[in-house]
Amino acid sequence: MGVSRFSDWSASVTTDFLRLFCGDLIGEGIGREVYEYAMDPTKVIKVETTARSFQNVIEWETWRDLEGTQYAKWLAPCRHISDCGIVLIQDRVQPMRPNHRRRKLPEWLTDFKPDNYGVIRDQVVACDYGLNLLINHGAFSGGLQYPNWRD
Repeated sequence: MGVSRFSDWSASVTTDFLRLFCGDLIGEGIGREVYEYAMDPTKVIKVETTARSFQNVIEWETWRDLEGTQYAKWLAPCRHISDCGIVLIQDRVQPMRPNHRRRKLPEWLTDFKPDNYGVIRDQVVACDYGLNLLINHGAFSGGLQYPNWRD
């Protein structure tokens, strides 16, 4: 049995494959697009759209470093990443309600734009943490702070 080469796929095969797994586009940023995961609505698919962004890899590595620690509760869990890091599957968050916006968050998360956060089981979590200061500050030396969110 031969091994398929994705680069040999026609545009219609590629499009059909992507449409099977990627649902609606639900968000986008400077370097990524976020899609519903059509096979599991509790997950999202993040696709890197710009070269040298590495946000998926940073999120993956951040999750892997903090998984099982007291700091994991602040992050939407990452479940799978493609070999090159272009595609990431992450748990889907629910939108924050006003009562969630008064919670302290680790300062190493840095980008406190409300769109970068959501809720999983009533816990506020970062769903976009591909740019963070964990390497610079370290999770274990930083404190908590109130983001400047308006209710």
